Amino acid sequence: MKSEIDFHPLVEAVGNALGLDAKLIGIDGLDGIGKTPLANLLARRLNANVVSLDSYLVKNQKKYTDALNEQVNVVLLETKGVTIVEGVCLLAAAKRFGFELDFLVYLKRTHNGLWADEDVCDISGSAEEAISKEEDEVFLFKEWNSSNKNLEPPKREDVKLSGLRCELIHYHSKYQPHKFANLVLEVEHA
Repeated sequence: MKSEIDFHPLVEAVGNALGLDAKLIGIDGLDGIGKTPLANLLARRLNANVVSLDSYLVKNQKKYTDALNEQVNVVLLETKGVTIVEGVCLLAAAKRFGFELDFLVYLKRTHNGLWADEDVCDISGSAEEAISKEEDEVFLFKEWNSSNKNLEPPKREDVKLSGLRCELIHYHSKYQPHKFANLVLEVEHA
């Protein structure tokens, strides 16, 4: 069960860090970290609009950024005032649609004060090496789990990360959003 996260201190941190001229604010981070709740709370504080990239996904596409409908660009161009755009692979979407963020917030999932996703978000080698390493870890867990439950052990070649997980690893390897963000916030997950 997902624990409730108090985003109010994060809203305060973003609000205090923003410059007065920031019109397009981005919130990036892995899936499920809380970009949408943070964007909505921040929008209330700033009297801003929210554009959630997930709302513009075309179904049954292979890649997240390729699945974004062109309407996202129209909405961003037509929206007046301060706008918060949130979603995974945000810098790739900005490049694809040609919009430029005035301020970028990156949410980092932590557990007991440590970056829980560092191995797939702060990659020192290639994205393919990081994907292979994570698949190895998943395989070892499934192998251990099957032995504890008297199940047939998995085959290594059957263990593959989801397309989104692979895209997120490639995205972080290429764009390194946590290094270029104006503000990196840690979100503690139980």
